[in-house]
Amino acid sequence: MKDHRMPFLGTGAASIVLVLTIVSLSVFATLTLTSANGDYTLSKKNLKRTTDYYEASNEANQTLSQIDKRLWQTYHRSKNQKEYLRNIPKSLSDLKDITYDKTKHTIKFQKKITNKQQINVKIRICYPKKQKNICYEILCFKNEAVGTWKKDDSLPVFQRK
Repeated sequence: MKDHRMPFLGTGAASIVLVLTIVSLSVFATLTLTSANGDYTLSKKNLKRTTDYYEASNEANQTLSQIDKRLWQTYHRSKNQKEYLRNIPKSLSDLKDITYDKTKHTIKFQKKITNKQQINVKIRICYPKKQKNICYEILCFKNEAVGTWKKDDSLPVFQRK
């Protein structure tokens, strides 16, 4: 019997297919590792950013808690609304980094998130009519950019000299 072999499907073609398969798998493995490394780096940056935000938010809430405590103490020591509003600056005097506006009855303070961001808080003081009413109303609790923005309209284009 004669052996019927196809001349173009010899061992050379199988070797070429095997080499191309190995090269393709190596390229895909490298791309997968690069992508995973990029995702890991991004997740670390997101973790840092989120942690910084929540730490600043917790500090702002602690400051609000201290202000609330002082306002209730002032309310209990005051006989009427006029005396309450007059005694507020004295009760808040030892709290750091807060600004009290006597005319608008507002308190402002900031908590730093990063060098470029901060949480800005502004509250308005209210006179509680009853024991369960609120002592303040939150007007602003938001992130804001710190510093000035500089426009960069330069392009790195080749220029002949």
